[in-house]
Amino acid sequence: MRTWRPVDCQRRTTRTPTDVVLAALEMRDFIAEGKARKINNRSSYFEIRIGIHTGPVVAGIGA
Repeated sequence: MRTWRPVDCQRRTTRTPTDVVLAALEMRDFIAEGKARKINNRSSYFEIRIGIHTGPVVAGIGA
């Protein structure tokens, strides 16, 4: 069974803005590879949009 716990947003880490951008690019590439495979199989595919924020976040799902 998988459990979930909130992430402490105030915690200081050794991550840099460059690390954040590289992680976003890695996610983008992973999804693009999966999309290409799905298109070749004529299956439905998944798309994402990635935003990088440095301040308070207002999040929601848009239609």
